[in-house]
Amino acid sequence: MPGKINPVIAKAATMAVVPGIGNDVTVTVGRQSGAFELNVMLSRIAHNVLLSERLLGNAARVLADRAIAGCRVNREHVAALVKRNPS
Repeated sequence: MPGKINPVIAKAATMAVVPGIGNDVTVTVGRQSGAFELNVMLSRIAHNVLLSERLLGNAARVLADRAIAGCRVNREHVAALVKRNPS
């Protein structure tokens, strides 16, 4: 199909977000487990925050470098679409 792009990079970035959401839930539950300024879950919280930082940072970098960088607006095509739009 002409003009079709390969969505693999965008899908990979989306897949990287899912464990990030899971890590956020883990951190939330870990924070709730603290009592009297003693939280036995602190190591789990730190691990999941650092894991999410690395995973999401790498995904964002790949998305920016391989999918977003180099995108150009086809102004003629956009102008033609705007002219045909009844609103």
